[in-house]
Amino acid sequence: MMCSILCCVTAYKVEVLRLNSIDNLTTSMSAYWLFPQFILLGILEGLVRDGLCEFFYSQVDESMKHYESSLNDCVMGIGKFLSVICVVTFKGYFGDSVNESRLDKYYIKLAALSCGNLLFYVLVACIYSWKESTPQIVRDIEAGDAEFAIVLTSTSSEITNKTRNNLYKRWRSLEGDRDDMANKKLPRRSSTFFL
Repeated sequence: MMCSILCCVTAYKVEVLRLNSIDNLTTSMSAYWLFPQFILLGILEGLVRDGLCEFFYSQVDESMKHYESSLNDCVMGIGKFLSVICVVTFKGYFGDSVNESRLDKYYIKLAALSCGNLLFYVLVACIYSWKESTPQIVRDIEAGDAEFAIVLTSTSSEITNKTRNNLYKRWRSLEGDRDDMANKKLPRRSSTFFL
């Protein structure tokens, strides 16, 4: 989102510089002036795709994981559709040629919209409740000893305490089973009969 704001501000500055060069009848600008904003656009698109994938995989159930690329393409498509709506909404800034257009005003409006989007994101991020990951119990059984290792991805102390209590109870029951097996004499195998 910061790249989006920087990209719009950069495009605004370049457009203001271009319009001033036309008004002052100075030398023409090179196409390389567009390079910084297109670099920022490339970074923006790469970050958006990776961010959507990370968010999707961390917050969506296992049964929905195979829809990741379709939903990401859908979100990107909605963004492109909204950009078309922005162009239609601000069509007064577009003239018959680039020199007759006021793209500087259009870019500064996009920068303001991007700032509003960032503020909305911060508000939603503060309100949003992240999906609690369920604790995974890893069981290592080596040479008759049962050891439990717990991997907690939750920050909730209530879940942590419940999981520890459940693990302790399970461990005690397994330890009791092991002691019972050690105390009981296993029946001897019957001797082999030869005919």
